[in-house]
Amino acid sequence: MKEKTNFLESRLYPVVFMIILSAILTLILAFSYQLSKGRVEMYQELRLQTNLLSLFKSEIPELNDKVIKENNPVIMNELYNKYLVSKILANRPDYQYYEFLDNGNTAGYVFPISAKGLWSTIKLLVAIDPEFNQYLGIKIISQGETPGLGARITENWFQEQFTGKVFYQGNSFNKLQLIEENGNPNADQILQITGATVSSKAIVAGIQHDLEILYNQNFSNVKVD
Repeated sequence: MKEKTNFLESRLYPVVFMIILSAILTLILAFSYQLSKGRVEMYQELRLQTNLLSLFKSEIPELNDKVIKENNPVIMNELYNKYLVSKILANRPDYQYYEFLDNGNTAGYVFPISAKGLWSTIKLLVAIDPEFNQYLGIKIISQGETPGLGARITENWFQEQFTGKVFYQGNSFNKLQLIEENGNPNADQILQITGATVSSKAIVAGIQHDLEILYNQNFSNVKVD
């Protein structure tokens, strides 16, 4: 008579064990992903709100460096709902931009822009006045350029140069020009990052190209000087 084999000692046991273990681990990972997904989405939303609001810091009495640094989700969400409204372009339903309100009146727009840098796609927010006359500011939100070189586009002094620069003047778009970092720029010039010409050019060219298209296709009816 053939001796009965204990299942735990059979060749089938390791296979069954691994299948059950894999199923349990998969369920654990799926559960962990769902838990973290909500937190990640909340963080991304808070980061976007903070970046958008910071472009209009001088126009928002409740906003200052201390509030931005603390980055309280409740406060940021309240300020966002008070001052900003998300919009969708009629001809591009997948493109979201933002309208800045001051006492219920349109005081500016913010457009997400992408620019091709040396090593990465640079993503930024560009704020412009409601008549598309001048830039109100830019904010780099994502980049993967070379640390110490192209990545310096995130430095405040570089980004702050765009504030107040003319976008549309007379009947034509104003072209911004790059000069060396230690130069003395005039009203239409931007100091480029030393050793990062490609990244600097990408920002200027990307902003002007995308905004010109947005203006021509969607905002050419606004009053301009």
